[in-house]
Amino acid sequence: MSRHRYGCRVGKRRTDNEATNVVGAVVQAGDVHGDIRIRVSQPQRPAVQPPRQLPSDVLGFSGRETEIEALDNLLGNAPDTGPVVISAVSGMPGVGKTALAVHWAHRVRHRFPDGDLYLDLQGYDVGQPVSAEDALASLLRTVVGGDEPLPPGLSERAARFRTALANRRMLVVLDNARSPEQVRFLLPGTGSSFVLVTSRDSLAGLVSRHGAHRLDLDLLTPAEAVALFGVLVGERAMAEPAAARLLCEWSGLLPLAVRVTAEMVNRYETETLADLATELAGVQQDRLELLDAGGDDRTAVSAVFSWSYRQLPDDAARVFRLVGVAPGHALDIFAVAALAGMELAVARKAVRVLLQAHLVERLDKTRIHIHDLVRSYAAGLHDAQTTASEQSGALGRLFRYYLVAGCRAIEASDPRRRGRWSLNLTDVIETPSFADADKAWTWLNDQHRNLAAIVDAIDGSDVVAAEEISVAEQILGLLAHQDGSFSTALARFDRATETAFRDKSSSLDTIWLDQVETMLAAGMADAAAEYLDELLIQLRKAGRRPDVLHAIASAEHARSKCALLQRDYWRARRLVRSAARRFADLGDHLWHAVAKLTELRVTTAASTSAGTRSGAHLAEALSLSRQLRDFGLLDDADMADLLAVRLELRRRRLASAAARMSQLSPPRHNTPIDHHLLRRLAAAEVAEAKGDPAAALREADVGLADLDKARDQFGGLDQVRNAAVHAQELGELAVRIAIEHDHDATAVLLWAERTRAQSNRHTFLPVDNPELDLIIDDLRRVSRTLLRERLDDMPTGDTEARQRALERKALRLGWRTRTLGTAAPLARFDDIVEALGDHHALVEFLVHANNLHAVLVARGEARLVALGSTSEVQEITWKLHLDMNALAPDHLPEPLVKVISGSARKQAERLDRILMTALLDIVEDLNLVLVPTGALFALPWGCLPSLRRRPTTVAPSANAWLNATRRGRQPAGESVVLVSGPGLPWTKSETKRLTSLYPGALVLSGDEARIDAVLHALEHSETAHVAAHGHHESATPMLSRLELADGPLFAHHITRLRNPPRHVVLAAGQLALHRVGPGDEILGFAAALLTAGTTTITAAVTKVGDAATHRTMLDYHRALAAGATAAQALAVATAPDPFRRPFVIFGADSL
Repeated sequence: MSRHRYGCRVGKRRTDNEATNVVGAVVQAGDVHGDIRIRVSQPQRPAVQPPRQLPSDVLGFSGRETEIEALDNLLGNAPDTGPVVISAVSGMPGVGKTALAVHWAHRVRHRFPDGDLYLDLQGYDVGQPVSAEDALASLLRTVVGGDEPLPPGLSERAARFRTALANRRMLVVLDNARSPEQVRFLLPGTGSSFVLVTSRDSLAGLVSRHGAHRLDLDLLTPAEAVALFGVLVGERAMAEPAAARLLCEWSGLLPLAVRVTAEMVNRYETETLADLATELAGVQQDRLELLDAGGDDRTAVSAVFSWSYRQLPDDAARVFRLVGVAPGHALDIFAVAALAGMELAVARKAVRVLLQAHLVERLDKTRIHIHDLVRSYAAGLHDAQTTASEQSGALGRLFRYYLVAGCRAIEASDPRRRGRWSLNLTDVIETPSFADADKAWTWLNDQHRNLAAIVDAIDGSDVVAAEEISVAEQILGLLAHQDGSFSTALARFDRATETAFRDKSSSLDTIWLDQVETMLAAGMADAAAEYLDELLIQLRKAGRRPDVLHAIASAEHARSKCALLQRDYWRARRLVRSAARRFADLGDHLWHAVAKLTELRVTTAASTSAGTRSGAHLAEALSLSRQLRDFGLLDDADMADLLAVRLELRRRRLASAAARMSQLSPPRHNTPIDHHLLRRLAAAEVAEAKGDPAAALREADVGLADLDKARDQFGGLDQVRNAAVHAQELGELAVRIAIEHDHDATAVLLWAERTRAQSNRHTFLPVDNPELDLIIDDLRRVSRTLLRERLDDMPTGDTEARQRALERKALRLGWRTRTLGTAAPLARFDDIVEALGDHHALVEFLVHANNLHAVLVARGEARLVALGSTSEVQEITWKLHLDMNALAPDHLPEPLVKVISGSARKQAERLDRILMTALLDIVEDLNLVLVPTGALFALPWGCLPSLRRRPTTVAPSANAWLNATRRGRQPAGESVVLVSGPGLPWTKSETKRLTSLYPGALVLSGDEARIDAVLHALEHSETAHVAAHGHHESATPMLSRLELADGPLFAHHITRLRNPPRHVVLAAGQLALHRVGPGDEILGFAAALLTAGTTTITAAVTKVGDAATHRTMLDYHRALAAGATAAQALAVATAPDPFRRPFVIFGADSL
């Protein structure tokens, strides 16, 4: 009941007049005197409840902690008076804007006593968006009641809404807004209300004009997606977390898609998540069809995307469709313009529209990218609306943009490339401007994957010319080289060469030069030298044209760099001087300066090796630094400065060298690894000269760690093995400092291990390479043909040429195959001691100042022992090797045997005195693990008097031995396999005797000893005894081979084994003979077995006769069958005639 009071004062009395039970207005007609009360009452209106319009909270909401915290902070810092606080949540379709807004609103609605308002503005729904006028009508009816008439116009309604909320504290959620204009009239004017707006639009106008705080919503993190998926799926997700993550990633981490996927999974209750993930992984292109949520337009992913697409203007819609089919990931604006064939300004405007609609996202300042699911939607639109001709035109324009921009960027980063392309770069194609080398390399690093993707996309088509494809492959090779992915780089250069050769392109001379530079960067000096020697023969027959002379000069310069890495300083100096003269005669001052720098490197290295000072070349180094810097060759200029530092140290000008070193600019991200290592070497030499050996060793440590990281990128076995050439000087310096500055033997050992046989630290990754397999099969057939021709005394020239061509092709394909994973950590000294136990001692040989030393580890202690002259040991070993080869034939006259045996015995005794005398008192009766160096790898250790009958194992490094002892293996089906190849008459009787020792052995002999059968047996046996003729290829170790019934089994085949036998006995041939590369990397058939995972290899290191082999193997296997280890058995087997039984255990002793 309402009460209306009216008062008047008469004299000293007040009269209160009240009207009661009167409906309507009350009018007082005049003065009324006395105590009269008139009461007027009207019907009571019901109390108005605060509106609570939020939809129900989101089921399974997960993650978004950062965004929720940001909204909480925004609300917590909001003043009670002043302007309204607005938060604008934007993001791509399906990213969960509404879910976040509703969930957060429920968390804080208790802080708004006057209620909460929610309105779906339908900005991106199928129908028309809600107009601001209609939106205000809905809001006003809620706030002031439905009986009150609404103001007629938009401005009046907005004013009435602001008035209604002026003194209230309300939460207003405006969902799915189309634009700032739709929202602007719905905002309260003052007060303590909070407005939360969601939109696919960026709502920039709302931010700039009304001070809204924008919150851009991104995809879920994998952990957030899995948490959401787990809430929706339940225990199945908890039981299979890895599969749950795969399903979330398949959903693109888009919340809407994750929810739809969860619903799909729930429909298949009996299927495991792993099976569903595997099945869905095969339908990447049809994801949108599977994510249609049963046809519900409000939750079907493609339908949600379509609401945004339909709002686009024509240019933006066309760009969107084309971006959906563009190969690659992130496009810059120049690429978009080329793809669409638009002016740059038009393309930029279209991209702004797409960014505003969140159909594409900005990756950084220059690039955009598109979500996978949005890409699929755009690609579907493109396929439906674009002809094949239009598609080819777009891809061709995009390819040419990347090609021209790539050429220009490489020219900007390396002036040596200018004018060396076979393309006309004056084509009217807009590209970024590359002001300096760093900007050019940044662009190349950002965009090279896109070039690779479009090259793959147009492969085999006629969209662009073959010559353009060749240049694109060349660019990709250069970029892979800069990344340190040498296997990939060589593969790209090979494809570039093949394409250029077919097209008779003029770019061939630059491609081979790039290829050689990659080989040299990987340390593959021998392979590069062989390639260049053949090339120079052809070039010198090609005439005297300036381009031919320039190619000859370039080849000579590259060949001199090979000789420098091989430490053949005389050849290097001769070749580089010839190259420099040719460049000078041709007027190419830039390349002349580059050649003179190489000549200076040769001179410096030669003087260091000889122990001379060569300080007279300091002025030349400084002059070259200035010239090269003027040409823009910054890395080469830094190289000249580093050489100047080393030359000043030779002249004992320490202060000047240190000052020059400190003035060097930091390495650039594309600085070659050999430059990095030279920088560390120079810094270490300066530190040592200052009397700070600890600082010098820190520099060596960083440099060798850099090389380890680079090796992990190389991938190919040959590249990893040969990379040690770059660390030779740095490793030698570290060992020298460790020895000369009284470091203990443990430190010397660990420093020696940093550069020794590093390939054995890497995980081996057997991979399928069908192309290489075909080449190897062809090579096997050609080898068989060549053998028949020789036996039949037929001409062999054509077949030999075919064989050499196939060997080269196989070698190059092998370079292109990534077969090694990352390296295991270096072993700790305690690990080595523990593995040696109480019964073994380790002896690691190393060279310092032309003197041979040994680090001996026995019974937990390490000692450094000086042994003698390295040159003398090499000479004696060589003589002993010759004697033992001469003793190998079975039927030598006895007097000759006596003379040669006497010479061999004499050499063995000399070696024994130098190598073992100083060690025997320490090792006593322990079994030995020997880590040789250089020529000592070819030494049959059992012929040394002090080692006769002593169990001895040879390993490439302490780390290689330790890894072999730890190597696991899958259980084998057969315990022993016995293989006998053709042409060995004694193997029949040998096999018969061995089967008596191994009754269950699998025997493959005669026609049964075929390649496939032998490889299968090797995969399924613990011990393999192989008696077959073999041949070691020193130039191409992976083509070292065993002769079987149907042709040669190559070392390449061995590296394909995924479960090689633990113990392999190579009973015939010379397959333990190997070439020793930089860093004491051993190469050959035995090395291939070690790389593949075999633990123990028994093989000969010199020639051996059939009779001696037969007797050795019988004695060896008898001891094995009786329970001896491999080293124990071989010590017994070789002792009766050590000079004619030159077998060695490689790897680790068997258990």
